[in-house]
Amino acid sequence: MTAKEHRSAVAAIVAAAALLCSACGIDSISYLESTPRSIDRSVVSLSFSGPIIAVGSQDDGTFTGVDVFYRVYARKDDATTDQSAIVSKQGTGVPGSSIESYILAMTGKKYRRLFYQVGDGDVYQDRPALDKAESALTWVIRFDANASGAEPLVYDEVTPAASVRLLRNLGDDEPKAFISGGKPLEGDADFTAYTADEDENTFYVQFFAASYGIDVDGFQTGDPIVWSDAVWLGVVELYY
Repeated sequence: MTAKEHRSAVAAIVAAAALLCSACGIDSISYLESTPRSIDRSVVSLSFSGPIIAVGSQDDGTFTGVDVFYRVYARKDDATTDQSAIVSKQGTGVPGSSIESYILAMTGKKYRRLFYQVGDGDVYQDRPALDKAESALTWVIRFDANASGAEPLVYDEVTPAASVRLLRNLGDDEPKAFISGGKPLEGDADFTAYTADEDENTFYVQFFAASYGIDVDGFQTGDPIVWSDAVWLGVVELYY
């Protein structure tokens, strides 16, 4: 998961190609069937990979990567309640239709997309977080070093030394480091507080991931983005 200066150029090429294809009578694809895969999870880390997509399937040629969503909770019970609500909501509609209308929506569960930073470089946010090639790898999100003051990281299992720091997404405010940025505060865009919290030093970060794609016919309606259902990746503990 590295910053890619060429990604904007690639996006422009994809958009141009999509506009051409949209005039060719290609059937519209309203969702992605193939979801990311949760591989392992614990209280300190979780691992996941992108979907396996068969050549010639509905998703082949539409899938462009995997996006990751998170939310911080004061209570684990609240994270569990939201997990159940998201799973239930996704079972009632078109696959992927709950991503923007419910999971990410300010009127829904208010999940956020992470920001990233390599070393002391620029903070960035790719969409999707993992492109198609990257999503074929197994990715690990680790929070086990946070007690020592180190920030949470994400890396692929092949090159763990090339890790990327995770940053909180606070909406209109600047991205903030999970540890050195201080404890989550009531009112933070990515935080579900609990006024009667008895442990003010332990928090819970819940993650979901979804496949992301571009439907070429969607450019005609102004809505080319398609999703799969979100997959629960797990909950990691965050200590201060």
